[in-house]
Amino acid sequence: MMSILPFLLDEDLRICTEKIVRTIESRVLNVDRQLHRNVIDPFSAVFGCLVQGMEPDQWLQLEKVRQIQKTLENGLGEFHQDILSSLPGWERMDDVVDLKNRDLKMVAEVKNKFNTTKGSDKKSIYDNLNSVLGRRGYEEYNGYYVEVIPKNPDPYNMPFIPPDNVTN
Repeated sequence: MMSILPFLLDEDLRICTEKIVRTIESRVLNVDRQLHRNVIDPFSAVFGCLVQGMEPDQWLQLEKVRQIQKTLENGLGEFHQDILSSLPGWERMDDVVDLKNRDLKMVAEVKNKFNTTKGSDKKSIYDNLNSVLGRRGYEEYNGYYVEVIPKNPDPYNMPFIPPDNVTN
């Protein structure tokens, strides 16, 4: 029998997929109860209704969809970490960076999409990777900033040098 993905066990894929599906289903089931968990911007609601020519209840329905979509997008980050940490040799690391591979001597911070992180926040990612590489036992490791969905479809492997407005 052939695997769905040749580099990943079907059972690991099933577990990772079920986890994100449960997260989204839970959000969908609880969207009405959790709708006002965070303060809804009344200005966004008023101007959204005015500009889009909709009634407040229509806007509220769109806000529910937006909140579910946001949960999905956040869940995809976890999904990618779950998938990647299921690959041979890879494991979750800690709260500083996402993954490590002892055999390949690599640590990685993984983001779903190229525009997930603002340019100014990339310096923090760089600093976090650098701090891990400075730990005892990680001297020979390389750090990677991984974009699952890059801006361009061409594969790349280039130095990660984020902007730094403080030290230039």
